[in-house]
Amino acid sequence: MDAGPFEFTLGPVDTALDAWVSDLVVIASGGDEISDPLRAAAQVFKKEQRWGEASLQIALVNRSGTVVWFGGSAGGSEFDLRSRADAARLVQRVLGALPTR
Repeated sequence: MDAGPFEFTLGPVDTALDAWVSDLVVIASGGDEISDPLRAAAQVFKKEQRWGEASLQIALVNRSGTVVWFGGSAGGSEFDLRSRADAARLVQRVLGALPTR
């Protein structure tokens, strides 16, 4: 069964965008779980092993509050968001899916 496209709105944000002299707002959320040696050792005794995972989600919202684009990526343990270079690579990965006209 096809549910059709997912549509989401935040409600009008035009007042804020007028103040910022902008047409879109970017909302970003991310996180990272760092696996230090103690946490890594503790994972050996658990059935479900998680070794730290970086993730990032970015949304573009227009004046009416409609989410016009959403992208996200879970980078696994390949990224350490404490590193500026790794954070930049994860942002590039997510924004790489952004359509360009």
